[in-house]
Amino acid sequence: MRFLRRLGLSALLALSACSSVQVSSRSGVTPPAKPASCSLPFLRVAPSDRPFDELAALHYSGHVNMGGDPAAVEDDLRTKGCELGADALIVVREFVPGVAGANGRPPMMSATAVRYRTH
Repeated sequence: MRFLRRLGLSALLALSACSSVQVSSRSGVTPPAKPASCSLPFLRVAPSDRPFDELAALHYSGHVNMGGDPAAVEDDLRTKGCELGADALIVVREFVPGVAGANGRPPMMSATAVRYRTH
């Protein structure tokens, strides 16, 4: 039984290692990084009352056999946004769960990391 638990944990770690957040730079704005556990809101609509700069496009893609956990995906995107010094993440593509099989697709989600202008 202990062997099966270790095997299951190893498989889970291997699958999670196949997920990643890809970053595409959008601007020359490079604010200092924030702590990895910083609190970044996920916005579904860009704020019209607060000017901001787009720092980067973030795209999460997991392993094709993973269904995906939306909260875990948001955590991965949030961590990357914190590294970039973002103030918020604007969702461009809502979470899409993965589908296993020959014609499968990985779980996905995309957001734009933004920094509010101070002047």
